[in-house]
This record gives sequence, structure tokens and C-alpha cells, in this order.
Amino acid sequence: MEKTLRKLTALTLCILLALSCCLPGFTAAAAEGEEAETPTYTAPTNLPAMYVNLENNFPQENIDKENWVPANISLVGAEGYDDLIEVAGNMKGRGNYSWSAEKKPYGLKFNKKTDLLGLGKAKKWVLIANYWDKTMLRNYITLTLAADMGLKYTTEVRFIDLYVNGVYRGNYLLTEKVEIGKERVNIDDENGGVLFEIEQEYRHNSECDYCHQTPSGVHLTYKEPEYESDEEGEIFNTAFIQNMMNTMNPILDTIDTSLSQGYDAYSKYIDVQSFVDWYILNEFTKNYDSQFVTSCYCYYDPKDGLLHMGPAWDYDTCYGNQSGDGYGVPEGYLISTGSPWYRMLMSDESFLKLVKERWTELKANGTIYSCMQNILNGSKLIAASQVLNNEAWPNMLLTDGPRGGKQNVYYTYKEEVDYLRKFVAMRTLWLDEEWNVSPETTANKLDNINMIAGGLLLDNSMAIDDSYFTKAYELYTSLSDEEKATLSDEINRMLDDYEVFAVESAIKSA
Repeated sequence: MEKTLRKLTALTLCILLALSCCLPGFTAAAAEGEEAETPTYTAPTNLPAMYVNLENNFPQENIDKENWVPANISLVGAEGYDDLIEVAGNMKGRGNYSWSAEKKPYGLKFNKKTDLLGLGKAKKWVLIANYWDKTMLRNYITLTLAADMGLKYTTEVRFIDLYVNGVYRGNYLLTEKVEIGKERVNIDDENGGVLFEIEQEYRHNSECDYCHQTPSGVHLTYKEPEYESDEEGEIFNTAFIQNMMNTMNPILDTIDTSLSQGYDAYSKYIDVQSFVDWYILNEFTKNYDSQFVTSCYCYYDPKDGLLHMGPAWDYDTCYGNQSGDGYGVPEGYLISTGSPWYRMLMSDESFLKLVKERWTELKANGTIYSCMQNILNGSKLIAASQVLNNEAWPNMLLTDGPRGGKQNVYYTYKEEVDYLRKFVAMRTLWLDEEWNVSPETTANKLDNINMIAGGLLLDNSMAIDDSYFTKAYELYTSLSDEEKATLSDEINRMLDDYEVFAVESAIKSA
């Protein structure tokens, strides 16, 4: 009996050893005198896969937001990039409201500056969980739109599949950290450059020693230079920060006051183009946080002596993904009523004119429509990954989330993506009526037809008011045959057969 048990035990160990070589994150143990085998990692979907193996198998559930946990980090499966294997670094938790979700966001810090997926060398990176956005697309499409608009220092993003200690943890958005640096916000922080975050004062649990409130009530936090240490470990003492604040606080107050004094006054102190672009981006997304609630960044560049808005950040609760009156409807203004600075700027005819001209330009060159394309392309890009993600986190689709069950809450991935498409299309059409100075151009008609079709009419499970068929058809009939030929065959067929589709839509909505 004992001999049989020994044989079974030996056989079991052999089987486990053979199988373990295929497990994610497995490193084969080397016999004495032999070198350890290089671990093998694979990507489970078409996306790159990141493997974070915490030191001493530290339990992931014990990670907090205060302490860095040493780890080895690998990134594999990215077409066009070499795999990174077992690079030394650290992981910790991050986020505010997002940290309360069961799927957690994380920060990464490498021991040496490391380039991830062509985003540039840096030590610090962010893994966005997107738990409160069932589509997992809102940050991706908005930060991509910000980059397409030319908003300076926009954080670049990549979708990945994440494993921690060999366990699949879901679809994440790998992003650059908003910070001062040559590959990030490239300003001279040793000679007056400052990165600020605007957020409401109540968000600080204790007195904020490194904050300033302007006469209009805008509350700014000095984010960088850091008052504790920089990337190279240099200590910035209290005197350095205090001297910087003594210099900057009066400048901030002057800027604040100038915003109500007209273009000739405020253009001396702010980079107007960045204020215009940041406003259009955030009004378009109807982002709750962008009312200067939190995550609103701006920076002072000593090279030009101006305050710039940006980089853009944090968009998981925009495009109708928020509770409360007005947030779930695509009509109406939000940022120009919620932010003190933009209340002043949008009451100035010169600034409003610049907003309208810029919106018209962005519509004409296809930048706004690219947001719709990125929803369609992004949902295809993460199709396999989102299935794995929702198997790992089944409650993600079942939760009412930030909408609180009050409005427009859906419980399948397709419905949530279709709702996002619908919101973006309707928001675009409403703002276009408000801002476009050349609405009757052929380019704008084509753009609106594409937006209506992509967001409302083609393979959308949402109930759609028949007025959008009518609007698309009216625009369509005003085009020449040559202009119609620039539309897709699918859109041409649909609008040629408008009456049939209108009847089908009415039946579907009944």
C-alpha cells in the first residue's frame, strides 16, 4: 500500500509540474546548479497582457493606496513591440470613488524609467479599471479625442488584459500618469513651472497646506513640483514650495479676475486656445467632474508666462453615465454653468465666438465624428477581452452604477455600448445646432448623416425617435449624387429605403 502511495505521489507531482509550466506567471524551479528557466507568458486575447507578480506572492486583496508593494512586471503580446519580462517595479492602489469598486484601479512604479507600448520612458503608470463604465470605452474615446483635438500633453492610452499573481483581473486601460516630465507635462518645474489640479474644497478631508482658492471660488491644489520628493529622490523642502506659492498665488488671483474683464485682459494671462479646446471637450462629454469638481488639470508654463488648461483626465462617468437631473440627457449646458471660470468666459462674446469657430472646424475635419468611430472600433478591439472581464466581474454589468438606477441603465454589454452611441450622436447634434457657424455646408451635412447613422440607426438596440430618420433623410435628399457616393453603401441603402426603415422603427418602438 505504502509503495503504491509513493508511486501515485510521484506521478501526481510530475503531472502538476508539467501543467504548471503552462500557467500564467509560472517560473520553473531550477535544480541545484542549474539556471532558472525564463518564465513564459501569453496574451489571452488580441490585446497585450500584463502580468504583475507581487513579491512573496503578496495577496492582491491586501494592496492599499498608501504603500507600494514590490513586484516583477511583464508585458507581452503587443504587436510591433518587444515583450518585457520580469521588470522590477511596484504596485499600489489609487483613485477615490473608483477605489470603492470591487475591481480596483492601480498605480505602477518601475525601479527604472521604462517604455510601455511606445508611450515613452517613465517610472509611473496608471491602470484604470473602468468598473463604473460598463462599456469600458469612455476614458479611451475621450482621451483619444483630446489627442485628436491637439490638446497638449494628453495622456496616451492602451487597452490590456491584467493578471496579478497569475490570476486574471480583467480589462484595464494602461495610461500615462499626469505629472511633470519630459515624456509627460514638459514644463520647467525648477524655474516656475507648476501643475495644478482643480477640485472642490470639500474633497480634502483635512486642511490643505498646498492649495489656493481664487476670488471666484476656484480651488487649486499644487500637484507638482512635489513637496516631498521628485523622480530622482531629491527632497523639495517646505521653503521651496512656500516660495513658489508666494509667487504663484497672486498670479492665480490676477488670472481669475481677468476672466470677467474681456479678451484683451484674460488673453495676457491664459493660453486661450487650450481653454477653448478643454471647454469643448468637456462640454461635449457632459462630464460631471469637469464642473471643477475634481480631476481638472491646468499648468503654468514659465516659457510663455501663461496658464494652460489640461491635460484631460478621468471620463468614466461622462456621456450620460451619471445620476441627477440633466446628466442623462444630451441637451443643455453643463461646464459653462458649473465652473466659475467658464461661466465668466462663456459670457464673453469673443470667447464664445472662438468656441463656435473651433467647433465648426472640428466638425468639418471629422474630429468630432472620430469619437463615434472610436466607439465602434473600440468595442470591436476589446470584444474578446470584455467577455473575459465580465466573467471575472459579473457584478459589473449587473450594477446600477453611477446612474443609480434612475435612468437609462442596461445590463448587457451591447445595450450599454448602444446607449453610449446614442448619447454621443444626440449630444453632437444638439451642440451643432448651438455652435456651428456653417451648418449648411456639404461637409457638415455628411458629418451629421454619418453621426445619425452610426449612433442611432445602424444596429442600435435603443429606442430611436423617428425624427432622426427624418432629419437624416432630409439632409440626404439635399445632396448631389456625387456627394451621396461618399457615404457608405449601408447608409445609402438605408436612406434610399427610408420609408421601410421608418415603419420598422415605429414597429420596434411600439
